[in-house]
Amino acid sequence: MKRLALLLFVLLMGLARAQSNNPAAVVGSISGPVRTLTLPAGGGKLSAATPGKLKTLQQLNAGVFVQLAQGGSVTLAYTSDGHLERLTGPCVVRVGADGSHLLKGARSALKVEKSQLGAALRPTNPARLKVGSGTTLSVTSQEGMPTFSFNTNQAGPYLVTVFQGGNSLWSSETASTSVLYDGPVLSLDTPYVWQIQAGSTVLGAMRFEVPSHGATQSLGQAQAEVQAAPDDAARQALWAAAQDQRGNLPQAVNAAQAALKSQPQDAALMNRLSGMLQEMGQEAEAQRFEGQARMYEAVEGPSVDPNGDLIFGDYINDLPGIYAP
Repeated sequence: MKRLALLLFVLLMGLARAQSNNPAAVVGSISGPVRTLTLPAGGGKLSAATPGKLKTLQQLNAGVFVQLAQGGSVTLAYTSDGHLERLTGPCVVRVGADGSHLLKGARSALKVEKSQLGAALRPTNPARLKVGSGTTLSVTSQEGMPTFSFNTNQAGPYLVTVFQGGNSLWSSETASTSVLYDGPVLSLDTPYVWQIQAGSTVLGAMRFEVPSHGATQSLGQAQAEVQAAPDDAARQALWAAAQDQRGNLPQAVNAAQAALKSQPQDAALMNRLSGMLQEMGQEAEAQRFEGQARMYEAVEGPSVDPNGDLIFGDYINDLPGIYAP
């Protein structure tokens, strides 16, 4: 009971800052020597930044720096408008809210492609959420009217309540395990929380949004892109993440496997695929990909050099002072 109450509190308190915490970009593919650079607290020169590893499907916030040495390449998908960026080393970029800023390198090091894949990765309703023992929540939306469904071993009747920013907007008592929302009109692409309880016992709470037509249209355009580029590892990996986010596991697995055909040593993608297969109950396949991921992680070269002089050299030492946002 205390754990579920705490979950609801965290969900409600997090809504006010949810949009500002949305990632600016998602990594679609990586090849060769690439690293992130994190400035000290308060900012300073980039040459004093702490290096870190970059992984496929990693989310990047605005203000992060990405450095590519000679032979390195990265594909980023931006969630603001969905576009893709292909980066080739040597170069240094700063991730912005709407795109990368090239700080050093040839203009040809940053190439932009029209796409909707980044938009498909914007935060959306989870397909389902397991809470407590024997309780699973889900939500679907049709024509702006969400339907809240749940499975539970707790006897009813049940009280379903919708919150925004800590305030109750609507509630309904029901004996059914599925109820259609019929309260005040909900704003599109806006975070809400719905809660289910039986008597005085809160069974669970779940974040949801009512997607706009634009969001649905972007998803269809992204799917068409992926189907037209079956050998594009970045597009396939990003589509896998978008489908996994929506609970469409068979489609997500197919896309991840397609991406691995072009990126056969991508340990991060293997681990993501292993998790999806495990959720589908395919334990043997999940363990196989998990084992392969561990093998490639073990033999991975020194792509991140703490001293910055093995692979990346002193490429950033002559950059001017750059400060954290």
